[in-house]
Amino acid sequence: MMIRLGRFIYTFIMLCGVFATSLISSCQDNFKFQSQNSKANEIHFSAESVAMNESRSQKCDFLGMLGSDSLFITVKEELNDNSFTSIQDNYSRGTYGNNDFTKFNITAYTDDGQLYIDDQTLERVSDDWDYSPKLYWLKNNSLHFFSYAWSVGEKPIEPLFSIANGVYRASFNYTLPTPTSEKNDAEKQPDIIVAVMPEKSKSDGEVQLQFYHALSAIQFKLGEMSEDFEVSKAIVSLVDVCSEGSCSLQHPISNNRVCAWDYPTTTPVATYTETIFESNDNVVAGDSENFMMIPQSLEGSTASLKISLLVGEKLYEYEKPLKDLNEQWRPNYRYIYTFSVTKESVEVSVDDNYTVDVKDNVKIQNVGYSLSYIRAAIIGYWSVINSDGVEEIVASWDIDDATTGTLVKPADWDLYWEEKNGIYYHLTPITPGNYTDVPLFTTYTLTKTTGPVNGSKLNIHIVTQAIDADGNIAKTNWPDAPMWE
Repeated sequence: MMIRLGRFIYTFIMLCGVFATSLISSCQDNFKFQSQNSKANEIHFSAESVAMNESRSQKCDFLGMLGSDSLFITVKEELNDNSFTSIQDNYSRGTYGNNDFTKFNITAYTDDGQLYIDDQTLERVSDDWDYSPKLYWLKNNSLHFFSYAWSVGEKPIEPLFSIANGVYRASFNYTLPTPTSEKNDAEKQPDIIVAVMPEKSKSDGEVQLQFYHALSAIQFKLGEMSEDFEVSKAIVSLVDVCSEGSCSLQHPISNNRVCAWDYPTTTPVATYTETIFESNDNVVAGDSENFMMIPQSLEGSTASLKISLLVGEKLYEYEKPLKDLNEQWRPNYRYIYTFSVTKESVEVSVDDNYTVDVKDNVKIQNVGYSLSYIRAAIIGYWSVINSDGVEEIVASWDIDDATTGTLVKPADWDLYWEEKNGIYYHLTPITPGNYTDVPLFTTYTLTKTTGPVNGSKLNIHIVTQAIDADGNIAKTNWPDAPMWE
């Protein structure tokens, strides 16, 4: 097995085994094969997840009271392909593993629209990734490939493939497994991945199948709880969600819309329930306990989320319309719902550029879940690495010392920032996902050629804090904040 690791990608080469005799016989009259005695003519495959242009959506909302504490629910949307980061993961719920990915189905058409490979299952037959049956390239003819795989259970779909006017399409109908018991619903739902890769020939080398998740992954976990409330179990239900639809996949892909879903005129709905037990001090849904749902619009629907938390012998129950938390569930995305007595909504990130003597374009982003005020401090010091390889601070740094360096701020800095006691306050709150209106500073250029100690270097760090903009929280917690003076 050859593995190529990237941010979201790893690749395995699949050597495909012997073609079924009946299929070869039926095709020989119509197709000219490359020599089947040479491994050079075998079709080799690789597989990868595809990172689209990621858009991030987060929201936090009040759920109810847990004893004397407020209970909040936070939902985060993220691409589902970040599970392709470890080759040790099991092939389950959208995670590939080198020991557990055992098969996928493949269909291929010729460039003149003739069916060449008909929904063939390729399976591993040895630990060195030899696959069966073998597939071979045609002479002087490119192929258009369609592939799919699933994580659990029997084959869940019967895809239809077609080529017309240079457009390559695949489609399938899908109905979620019928709910049975509270511990079986999520585990029964397979993750379905699909790929379309047209116009490939032997000269292109391996066929790189770019897989997308056709479904939406729904995950639950328990965040911070009061010390007086030890939650031992959570029961979550997705109530009256769409349970049936039709997915179409076509190439070329535009606007990152990989799978388009349609639904019956009267949308069938069902309720799916999962019981989640305590794990690592948090009630967390494991990979097998993620719901794999049909992507759907939640606006205007009656779908809701129900949750029951067992604290001691008491069961606390809550319900929330899903449309209050998400506009939609999209294919190839994961939605993480977290229950917590705090909003867990404040988090910031610093983006900047750095060269040997210049630090510039310092932007601060609200990567939390709610509208937040942001403040920052610029901390610097001179240091050396001692003989033991340990960094030692040898001198402080003054940002206003013009003999050391020059700080340049944006021309309209004063409209958006205010400094007090060495702390920089952004005067307006920042919405989730957005940056401060202008950078904290444009550039800091080091002009001093030598440090205070031979071999010393200047370290500059941006320390940031964010606080929820709701009510008077910031005024209480940031009493020296200038916007309230």
